[in-house]
Amino acid sequence: MTSSARVDGQPRHPGPATPLVADAPFPGTADAGLAWTMPSNSGRGAATFTVRGVGSAGGLVCEVAIDADFFALGRDTLGPIVPQLRLRLCQAVVDTEGLRALLADLRQWEVDRTPVRRQISPDQSSQSLIVELGVRDGVICTPEQPVFTVRYEGSLTRIEHGFVADQSCVVIAIESLARVVEESQTSRG
Repeated sequence: MTSSARVDGQPRHPGPATPLVADAPFPGTADAGLAWTMPSNSGRGAATFTVRGVGSAGGLVCEVAIDADFFALGRDTLGPIVPQLRLRLCQAVVDTEGLRALLADLRQWEVDRTPVRRQISPDQSSQSLIVELGVRDGVICTPEQPVFTVRYEGSLTRIEHGFVADQSCVVIAIESLARVVEESQTSRG
């Protein structure tokens, strides 16, 4: 959903009603709404993994949406909150066993704040998709407010984005990831 409206000859940014991920079905998708998300604790960012199809060997094809909003820049004073980053990996292959292990990792983090680092792409894949949750040098964070990082590497592409999360963000991720894991298990069995 994009807008072609212009203000003073410049493209107008989408409003706050713009969804983080496309609502339209992706070819071969049984349930376009099956997704899990990790929001930032500021409420101005999120990483959303939407299942777009089933790949080979039980892997899932996901759209990974990384979104961040910030104050309008380039002015004497800070303006309204506007989109800062909208990044889409349209066909990331995710291993269902990796998702199941990530769910267990996040549940363990709830108990004792054990840092999480999990590759969720298949081992033999030409791409690497890793998520992390933990304290990170150079960022104001704590074990209770860790950095959530998404790291993607392909043959010529390297992307890394992170933001600070907290316990409420992790609870949202656990609840939504549990639905994805359960649904992927149901569709395989």
